[in-house]
Amino acid sequence: MLDGNTSTANKSPNGTASFKKDAGKPASATITVSTANAGPATNAASGGYYYNTRATVSVTPNQDITSGVRGVRIQVLGANASLGDKIYNTTGAKGIDITVEGDTTINAWTVDNAGNQSEAVRSVTIHLDNTAPVRPTLAITTTRSAYSTAADPWFNNQTVSVSITRGADYGGYQTGAYQIGYGTRTLGSTAKPGLTYTTGSTATVNVTAAGKTEVVAYTYDKAG
Repeated sequence: MLDGNTSTANKSPNGTASFKKDAGKPASATITVSTANAGPATNAASGGYYYNTRATVSVTPNQDITSGVRGVRIQVLGANASLGDKIYNTTGAKGIDITVEGDTTINAWTVDNAGNQSEAVRSVTIHLDNTAPVRPTLAITTTRSAYSTAADPWFNNQTVSVSITRGADYGGYQTGAYQIGYGTRTLGSTAKPGLTYTTGSTATVNVTAAGKTEVVAYTYDKAG
């Protein structure tokens, strides 16, 4: 019971509970993907990125004008899903490495100190194919001189045609969209020639120059 004494001498100090409320959402995060180990630039279409060996993705939080930025939430789905769905405390860029072959989607948000996430998710899809296709096969289709051998073919003043058939892809994951890259160089040279690229499964090179020549060809998949 109250003792009826209202003297300030019997009044306790004030008890307080203070807090801040931030009901707003921070600005959306940004995602950048390293160009190292990337396939041809023309393959980076519709949010899809084609890579070989590995891919490095960086997520940077944006600003929050009320409670401030806590960090970024990064959600990894698909082939690299073992990286999980985590919040990283950082005001700078957070990098993650994509190393498992297959399709991987990375979603990202800015997170503020009140626990709000940015409204718009930022997302990229990585296609990682680190298995090289089989080398192409080449065959000289022009009839050689009767005085030469298959191991050391000679031709007189005529166009020499070489057919190229691209190699197949293999492994558990393929990115497809294959090309043949081919060019000519002096026989015995180790320099990679300037290449002409063609889609499809076959190509033909017609050589008119005199001298000792070899045709070099490669099979490329969409990851380069």
